Amino acid sequence: MTGAGQRQDRVTARASANVFAVSVSAVPASVGPLRRAVSAFAAVHGASPSMRSDIALAVSEAVTNAVLHAYGGGSEAARVHVLADYEDSAIEIIVADDGVGLNADVDSEGLGLGLGLIAKSAARFNARPRDPRGTEIWMRFEI
Repeated sequence: MTGAGQRQDRVTARASANVFAVSVSAVPASVGPLRRAVSAFAAVHGASPSMRSDIALAVSEAVTNAVLHAYGGGSEAARVHVLADYEDSAIEIIVADDGVGLNADVDSEGLGLGLGLIAKSAARFNARPRDPRGTEIWMRFEI
């Protein structure tokens, strides 16, 4: 338990040699542990320190977007889902939420800073709606 009766998820994952999958509360405190866990997964699969830094930045931005935009600042009950897969000398990462979706923010002026950083860091990147609701950020990093 953390202060004021709130519980904090531990980043525990289902993992095999080539897959990392976790679902945690969509709260700011989840960003760091997820960033470190996916970076460690990338290290095991041969990502250079520079590549791990790019992956850590991209995961941080994607998870932060889910916390801030999908759920309006975070919620213990809301979830953010992270899946990383290593195959064919590449790591593909999906960060997904079940929140309000991509087009819900009418004040947005297109590609935000966070999504721009992800696009710059990853070899390939896509942001798409999730069915029945939410957003999925897909990124690919060539090892």
